[in-house]
Amino acid sequence: MPVSSPAASDSALETQPPGTRAKISGVGAVYETPTEICHFFREIIRRGAFTEVIKTCDCRALFNHDSNCVFGRTTNKTLRLYDATPGLVFWCDLLNDDPPTEALVKRIQRRDLSGNSFTFTVQQDRWELAKKPGDLDLRIIEKIGQLYDVGPVTFPAYPTTTVAVVFERSADQKAADESARYAAECEDQEFKEITSRCRSRRREVERQYLHAGRIIARCRAQLERA
Repeated sequence: MPVSSPAASDSALETQPPGTRAKISGVGAVYETPTEICHFFREIIRRGAFTEVIKTCDCRALFNHDSNCVFGRTTNKTLRLYDATPGLVFWCDLLNDDPPTEALVKRIQRRDLSGNSFTFTVQQDRWELAKKPGDLDLRIIEKIGQLYDVGPVTFPAYPTTTVAVVFERSADQKAADESARYAAECEDQEFKEITSRCRSRRREVERQYLHAGRIIARCRAQLERA
């Protein structure tokens, strides 16, 4: 689920280590949590309403439902959707060296943006009418028909939705790091083996010198007695 984003910087992406990729993650829609829609009615999404639609939908990750601000898409797997306990969970891979992405990351890190919304149609719902004046009717959404987009918005209809920035190493960079670590370990192991052999050789030479010294001492003693 979402990971707390690091503190904002002057260049949120540029200050990350080489090979780091930015993602946004969050709960795009929440289950079993009523909310008020434009003061006209209340709405609640039943658990499992997204189960079927996320299997086939061609959904985009947008900012403020703006089709000019596309950050990911399910059909190319840059946007991934999950039907989880809290609701509709999404992960979106972001572009590097992209000014709109940089701007979005900074606004999420600074918490100017803290929630999400989604554009959808309803396949199955029902209504519970208000029982007294002043109350609002309740729309109960049981199954989503189509899901067109999900992503951060300035004013989320469901205020308990969440969004965060996550930084992680790319698969290629992880492999490169692992190779470098293995090479370093091999080099270290080779150095240890060479050092060990040198120490063993030194002990052998010292032993031989000691043995030679004893022989010379015995010879000297015999010459002195002769």
